[in-house]
Amino acid sequence: MLVSLAMAGAKASAPGTVAAGLALALLATLFLRRQRLLVGGLLLGYLAESYLASKLVAGGSGGSGLQLLSVVSLTGSYRAVNPGYHFSDSTGPVLDLLVSGTPVGPLFLLGALTLVVLILCRVLLGVAPLVEPRLRRDPVAWLLCGICGSATAAVLLIAHAGYSELYFAYGATPFGIVAGAWWLGELIDGDARAARFAGAWALVGAALAGAFDWVQVPTGGESPETRVLTAYVALAVAGLLLALWFAVVAWRRNRRSARHRDAGRRAALIALSIWVGSIAVSGPWMAVTEPVAQPTRTDTTAAVATASAWIRDNTPRDALFTSNWHCETYEAVQCPSRVWWASGLAGRRMLIEGWSYTPQSAHAPFFDPALLEINQRAYILPNEADLDVLRGRGVEYLVAIKNPTHYVSPQLATLTDKVYDNGVIAVYRIR
Repeated sequence: MLVSLAMAGAKASAPGTVAAGLALALLATLFLRRQRLLVGGLLLGYLAESYLASKLVAGGSGGSGLQLLSVVSLTGSYRAVNPGYHFSDSTGPVLDLLVSGTPVGPLFLLGALTLVVLILCRVLLGVAPLVEPRLRRDPVAWLLCGICGSATAAVLLIAHAGYSELYFAYGATPFGIVAGAWWLGELIDGDARAARFAGAWALVGAALAGAFDWVQVPTGGESPETRVLTAYVALAVAGLLLALWFAVVAWRRNRRSARHRDAGRRAALIALSIWVGSIAVSGPWMAVTEPVAQPTRTDTTAAVATASAWIRDNTPRDALFTSNWHCETYEAVQCPSRVWWASGLAGRRMLIEGWSYTPQSAHAPFFDPALLEINQRAYILPNEADLDVLRGRGVEYLVAIKNPTHYVSPQLATLTDKVYDNGVIAVYRIR
């Protein structure tokens, strides 16, 4: 519970999943106490609240929407089959090619669903209370189930240009792992022989985990599309077998016969051990095979920190600033514009800063290119006319980064008052 509360304060996508977990735990507890009328009333209230929120609160951004299985488009396999895919062109209720125009029909869809299972494998362990009878009467298990289930629903239903729906899954992953470990512990139940049995099958799962890399990232060849389609068929068959296996497990675990319960326990132990084994090896495997990112812009980071402290201590709190640094790459009207240090660290209002998550320009060009041009020209080719425009907008200070991709003309210091300069970041006050 403490972890969930801390997580809810650290990432905006987390409170919703934590609230869903608490709500499901409450409903499960009331249901187990046979307060079914109250459960029905709470469900109706939740549906009404969700409807009102969707009409009055949700939305306001062009960067996201609803599309079933949009997350599949992130995979290399899908991009190889549909190389012309672009987020802004895919507006249907279901991701393109999954239900219409597919070269392999239902197998293609089933393969895509299996990819989703692989992507969400850690979170899906939270379904334990739905399958394991021993956990169904524990509210904590339903709390984990609600967190993981709501995260899964968000990933499946939300479409975002930057695939930010995956943040729901990232936040729920620790809870899915806890649920999976708890579930495995219940199946082993202190039996040393069952523990050895589970360990052996976990090694099988670890060995099979490498197949995901082969399926996920096509590696050239004469016909990568053929290879990916073949992989989708293999995934579809694997997904079908997985679904049948868990259906059998659930059926056997709920039969009253001791023989069926024992067989179901063994089948569940095999399936869960393979699952956990493949997850356990994936982290170290990626750590070994993926290149290590080298730290960059450490001098800029230090300069930003010192400049932010100076701005906080030496400028009015309501002062309006502007900046020449908005993009993570080169400056342009459309770029990955996610630079917010002046507002975030210095705590000052900005005329123009990172716009990738603004309602007007979410993952799109800046909504006022003429203003952006005037703003950037004030640094590169400063003149009184452009400074008058900025002054008319209420700007009092210009903050500038000076590096090979951001030129600042020496003339700016003659038209304004340079009040701070640490060699990388400079601040100019408009007269």
